[in-house]
Amino acid sequence: MREMPENKKVETTALFGLALQLVFLGIAWALYSKSDSRAVLAQMWFLAPGALLWLIVLLHGRQRRLARREREEMEELAKTRMSEEIFEEQELDRMRAHSGLVIFERYVMPVFSVAFGGVLLFLAYRSLGDLVRTAFGAEAEMGRVVPAKDPLAVVAGMTAMAFFGFLLGKYCVGLARQEAAGGVGKGGIPSSSLPLLRAPGSYLMGNVVGSLLLVLAMSMVHFQVLWLEKAAAFAIPALMGMIGVEVLLNMVLNIYRPRVPGRLARVPYDSRLLGLIAEPEDVLKTVAATLDYQFGFKISETWFYRFMARAIVPLILIQLTALWLLSCIVVVHRGEIVFIERFGCPRRPEASSQVGNAGSPVAKAAVYGPGYHLKAPWPIEVARKVPADRIYRKEVGKIFHTDESPFGDKMPPLPKDMQMMTDEDIILWRELHVHPAVGKEADFLVPSVAEIQEEFKAPALNIARVMAHVHFRIKRSAAGGKGDRTVSPAAAYDFYYRHADPERLVEDLSFRAMCRLAASQDFLKWIHVDRAIVSHRFAAMLQKALDENNLGLELVYAGIPAVHPPAETAEPFEDVINAYQEKQTIKHQARQTATRRVNLAKGMAAEVAGRAQSYGHRLKVVSRAESDRFAIQLAAYRKAPDVYRYRKYFSAVEEVLGGHRIFIVPILKDEVLFIDLKESLSDALMNIDLQTR
Repeated sequence: MREMPENKKVETTALFGLALQLVFLGIAWALYSKSDSRAVLAQMWFLAPGALLWLIVLLHGRQRRLARREREEMEELAKTRMSEEIFEEQELDRMRAHSGLVIFERYVMPVFSVAFGGVLLFLAYRSLGDLVRTAFGAEAEMGRVVPAKDPLAVVAGMTAMAFFGFLLGKYCVGLARQEAAGGVGKGGIPSSSLPLLRAPGSYLMGNVVGSLLLVLAMSMVHFQVLWLEKAAAFAIPALMGMIGVEVLLNMVLNIYRPRVPGRLARVPYDSRLLGLIAEPEDVLKTVAATLDYQFGFKISETWFYRFMARAIVPLILIQLTALWLLSCIVVVHRGEIVFIERFGCPRRPEASSQVGNAGSPVAKAAVYGPGYHLKAPWPIEVARKVPADRIYRKEVGKIFHTDESPFGDKMPPLPKDMQMMTDEDIILWRELHVHPAVGKEADFLVPSVAEIQEEFKAPALNIARVMAHVHFRIKRSAAGGKGDRTVSPAAAYDFYYRHADPERLVEDLSFRAMCRLAASQDFLKWIHVDRAIVSHRFAAMLQKALDENNLGLELVYAGIPAVHPPAETAEPFEDVINAYQEKQTIKHQARQTATRRVNLAKGMAAEVAGRAQSYGHRLKVVSRAESDRFAIQLAAYRKAPDVYRYRKYFSAVEEVLGGHRIFIVPILKDEVLFIDLKESLSDALMNIDLQTR
């Protein structure tokens, strides 16, 4: 086979790499459509910018080849020409390729480097943003990772991509390494364009690392181990972001980096970070050069350094093997139980390792309690931990958006005259309990039997909003007393293995029980007096549904703290209530006024009757007393008539003039009397010492 000419080797390799990169991109898109995995989507975005690298290298290599051929033609022309003046104008026309190379390296390469770094940062930000919203938003309400579909297809596709990508990446890096020592030739044109292949080759090796990571992740997904897929979905965009930041920093640092005459500078879009992956042997050379410089002698030529250089790979393998063997030890913390699976099948129960065998149903798998346990290394045996003492909580009556919000990133305004609930401990039914951007409250149809006026008339239907809380846990075994009951192994098996998402099933069963319960209740009685009774009935219905579906769960609490009409009807409902209360107030005021008037009239009648009786009694007593007094006065008069008359006279005078000042003046002739009518002060007032303070 004839060897490819060196002057076109860069262009041919770049064109082949561009085609292979596009093929890889198409395979990644097909695998994402088939698996619906976020990690495969991140790898697809990681592959996309590689096509831009191959394209820029293709154009750059072609421009260098044209400039180099132009320089060779000018040198041949200079040897054969007769006079410099004759060919001066022709030479200027032939230097267009060199001028194009200068413009390409001075303007196009910096602009491309900035755009390439910006694309990487944008794709990393978009991928990580979607992952964060998926992991912590409304879609992650159940707290479970949805596994990828058909992981074996992803393993096959990524393995092929990693194999062919590794071959081409190492080939490109090897070509660039062979010609890395070449400097700048005549006219400032590099003597070789092969170093340009280092950037796309290193980037392709980074894609190979991402593909191998996905091969491991999807292999674990096949065995129901999901954490590595989620880690890969975060790690690949993070690597893209680091490369983007590095490219932008290289662009800025190239402005201030000193130029060594005769030495070719690396292009700014060539990542040193990916170079460590593509050429790991350069790390040891860098370490050796650093140690030689620090110690002042060739420490890299000592026996210890050579021994470590030979033994570093075995030591790393020994450490990795030790870490792998640590997977044989299972540590079960308090409040947890563990199932151990061998090639996907749980171990059979053993009497020495079960939790609470006596009195419980026959267990289908061995359950291991708190402590240390041994198993075969991963992936032969895998430990599945179940929180045995955890109290699960679900809320019935709220429906959240499982997909993206219909309002997007914008928060919609609340309906008119509506407010959000501010305190969870204070439930006001006129307030919204769920924001419209997140979800809504469920509507339940409830009849009002009290509103039926005719015997065979269907009851009126009402819409009720219900807030119910359900707390449940894995069933306990019947063995032991009330305080030391342990988890039932059969119930733990049913909870973990019988259903893919038992918590979601409990939520659906709770909603179904609430719908059935609401259809059999009287709305007004439910709101006022039957809440406790309905809560007990709801708990009994839900526990029966859990047992029928073999969920292995028992209710700890099931209550309905709030039942109310829709919040949108609060204002008209309150108007009706206010009118009813005003009506009742007027009735009570009328009854109060009537009672007060009747009692007042009865009191006045009793008062008049009492006065009449008092007056009659007084007349009788006074008349009798006057009669007795007259008899006594008559007897006294008969005994001494004059004395009696004077006594009555002076008594009348004393009674009339009592409290008045009386002056007795004799009747004199020819005399003038001066009478001082002023009141005289008493002796006590006259003897006051005014000097005393």
